[in-house]
Amino acid sequence: MNYKRIMGYYFLLEIALLVVCYFLFISYNQSYWGLGETFVSVFSILGVSLAGVFVILRVRKMIDVPTFRTCFMLAIFCMLLPTVLMLFLLRILS
Repeated sequence: MNYKRIMGYYFLLEIALLVVCYFLFISYNQSYWGLGETFVSVFSILGVSLAGVFVILRVRKMIDVPTFRTCFMLAIFCMLLPTVLMLFLLRILS
């Protein structure tokens, strides 16, 4: 299985949906804010879960070290990206 390619696709999907969340948040519509918060929460949880999956795969020796490092760093970045977006929006919208 090509884990790097899968993580690359997930990373691009998360970037695209976080851009959508950004526009939902700046629309000043309360119903859109709830939807944006849901997306951000789901992607934060998915980033943590993906990091855990790659750690388990590495412990069971099912993935080599360079692939593990790349995928784990992308999973950590995907976990932190929604948090940075929220902090950025808090600074802009306050």
